[in-house]
Amino acid sequence: MAPPSTSDKCPPSSAFDQNIQIKVGAEPEIRTFPVHKGILVFYSGYFEGALRPTSAFSEAATGIVDFSDEDPAIVERFVHWLYVRKGALNAEDYDGDFFMDMLCDLWVFADRRQVPLLMNDTVDTMRDEIVRTWTIPTRQLSYLYENHTADSNMRRFCFEVVGKAGVTGLLTNKKRSVYNKHVLWELLKVAWNRELQDYWRKEDVQALELCPRYHHHEEGMTCKKP
Repeated sequence: MAPPSTSDKCPPSSAFDQNIQIKVGAEPEIRTFPVHKGILVFYSGYFEGALRPTSAFSEAATGIVDFSDEDPAIVERFVHWLYVRKGALNAEDYDGDFFMDMLCDLWVFADRRQVPLLMNDTVDTMRDEIVRTWTIPTRQLSYLYENHTADSNMRRFCFEVVGKAGVTGLLTNKKRSVYNKHVLWELLKVAWNRELQDYWRKEDVQALELCPRYHHHEEGMTCKKP
């Protein structure tokens, strides 16, 4: 069964059963996060495969997940999200643009571990933060280009917001030098296809229907149409 991509799906009570451990980082600073196996399997296609009894992954036998290459802060946020979902995506824990940075990192993690609902939640939260602070995510563009694939919904969303709401200032000589030519080209493509009347204001971003264009769902599924 595909992991859930809409917020109306919740894990059954039986998911709160066996604990496993996620170990992050390297000696001597390894951090260990205890998590219910059933919760991981419910939300993540990656864990559903890795932790099934017939899996060849060592995690299935040991109950220990080695995430030595992952960022402990991102894994901690992921584990928090597993239990409180969007309540874990709280801007109060971060200063300024660092919250948007975290959302971009978390989307990459969710994509890699096949957690579509978290991917969608991070996009929704990015939009909410843009509207709340009316901060256009220009600082994140280079990271998004270098670390997100071309079909990344987070990358598409941020580039379109910048291209339709804040691109003009980025094309001045002073600002242009901050970005490589590939980032600028992506922005220009968005801006070129934008009609003058399509310039996005704060209320336009707030009113955006994020699903399905910026969400990740299995075929035939949307947030409105199960």
